[in-house]
Amino acid sequence: GGAPVLVLGTPDDNLIVPADLRDTARRYSATLSEFPGMGHDLMLDEGWQGPGRAMIEWLDQTLPADGQPAVAGSSA
Repeated sequence: GGAPVLVLGTPDDNLIVPADLRDTARRYSATLSEFPGMGHDLMLDEGWQGPGRAMIEWLDQTLPADGQPAVAGSSA
């Protein structure tokens, strides 16, 4: 298993078509969060708090409880 991946996007993006967004999520077995009505630059668009909140929630759910990433070769 590789590193966990989160894909954020919008079905209304004029640069990345929805099928490519979903294909990317499938390719990496990633969590996909879509934000209809937003533009390509999610973090610069009105409503940026939604994608920001989704990212923080995903990190909270994905990181170990101690917040430290696993180190390859460690016995922890």
